[in-house]
Amino acid sequence: MQLETSATDNKACRGDVISINCSADAVPSEISYQLLENEVGILDTSGRWDRPLTTAGMFTYKCVPNNTLGTGENATITVSVNGKVDA
Repeated sequence: MQLETSATDNKACRGDVISINCSADAVPSEISYQLLENEVGILDTSGRWDRPLTTAGMFTYKCVPNNTLGTGENATITVSVNGKVDA
């Protein structure tokens, strides 16, 4: 199970858009993925999400893979979102 984000060192700024990728090896290989953001489900089962960061704070992303045999091991990553600094 792999969960990766485009946020450098798991840090980003409000207003950024980050990519989140989830992948797993399983048999059977037809896998759908559920992404949870702070325990709230995101509708899309592709394994790749683009998330606009509209508020500052700590966001925990959890990816749960599923296939016809059930749910696999999940992975979690936390991203810290800071407010943008006005120049």
